[in-house]
Amino acid sequence: VASYIGMLRAELAEQPFVKARINREVQALTGRSRGSVERKFQNISAILLSMGAVFVDGYTPLGTVQQALREAVINRWMAEPDIEDLMLAQAVLPVGPPRLDLIWTVSPPPTYSADSSVMEGRARIPMRLDFVKLEADRRDLGRAGEEAVVRFERDRLTAQGHQRLARRVEQVSLTRGDGLGYDVLSFDDQGDELFIEVKTTRRPREFPFLITRNEVALSAEVRDRFRLYRVYDFNKPKTGLYTLAGSLESSCRLTPTTWLARPA
Repeated sequence: VASYIGMLRAELAEQPFVKARINREVQALTGRSRGSVERKFQNISAILLSMGAVFVDGYTPLGTVQQALREAVINRWMAEPDIEDLMLAQAVLPVGPPRLDLIWTVSPPPTYSADSSVMEGRARIPMRLDFVKLEADRRDLGRAGEEAVVRFERDRLTAQGHQRLARRVEQVSLTRGDGLGYDVLSFDDQGDELFIEVKTTRRPREFPFLITRNEVALSAEVRDRFRLYRVYDFNKPKTGLYTLAGSLESSCRLTPTTWLARPA
């Protein structure tokens, strides 16, 4: 846990570190194999994610977490309260417009372990911030990601010889307003409309996102034409993208986080 938190601190401060060297150090201290250490690091990512925190890039959250490891992570977190400040400082950095030299890395959606229940709740510790929600509330980040997707769609259609359709790609969240259940109007290669909801993060591919009831409902109503574009590692030299098609109830594991309540 100490080694992982050290890597997380370095990453948040944009300081270099070598994962393989740290793995070897933990192997020497614990007698565990390289693979065993890697899996423990992935378990720690899952625990941090369940807390609403960020995790070290490259360590995909892995479930089936031992209670002793969870307690060790929480105890370490409580002993180092400034690490949440480091996460906050990185999370609130200004978001500039999409890079003109942006190179897209199109990938499949991330996969998690079969037992991902550890990531579906929130550990009951005094977290000041939910970093998934903090990022989702960044209007500047959302708008910039949408602009990048508009450019991506126009380039895609132009490359297919559909210049007229490319000119009709529209950032409807800006031109028509929020609340439609999607952000970008585009077209497939047959000229049929595509309703694209864009979710943007500066974090790795595995970082989760928030969606609304309205977006889920639209994805079910127009499932053949609905797409969710997850933009990750945003505005890095290589920005990632994966796509979920159809109903979000089928393509995602949906976990309720808030309810609209009225007295019974």
